[in-house]
Amino acid sequence: MAGKEENSENFESIVMPPVNGGVNTVEITFHRKYEVEPISLDQTQKEEAIGQEPRPFDIDTLLTCFLVKKAGSASIEYNFNPPLEITIIYPEGAWKKAIKDNYNHPRLAYLGRKGDSWVNGWTEFIKEITAIIPPDMCGDSEGKIYLTVNELPDPLIGGC
Repeated sequence: MAGKEENSENFESIVMPPVNGGVNTVEITFHRKYEVEPISLDQTQKEEAIGQEPRPFDIDTLLTCFLVKKAGSASIEYNFNPPLEITIIYPEGAWKKAIKDNYNHPRLAYLGRKGDSWVNGWTEFIKEITAIIPPDMCGDSEGKIYLTVNELPDPLIGGC
């Protein structure tokens, strides 16, 4: 968990609602000095997001969309200290479907938004991934990807 030196009472977790009615579960653990707010996207926004270029890989699934605010404030935060801990859980079938192009795990990226438009294209999570547990490892039928995120310009997270 983020901030291992801190008391776990200073943190909370939220399970995010799926963006595409998908089968993946996204859980975000964050320090209580932040608030995590899910964002709903209409069908047009979803289609525009999926089509954004450049893309580091073929993004075909939107996993979650949210804002992080300073607790008790409307101020949106993009840098996190302690960092956000994001766990993405894939049922076995979704994990297998997501593995493409000789990768041994699903790939993840984020997309920024400014006003009513998506900006800058998709950016792949690479250094933020802290652990990958494929399905059937440790007797679990689900696969998990863990991320530690210190900075996130605008959190729409998608993957393959």
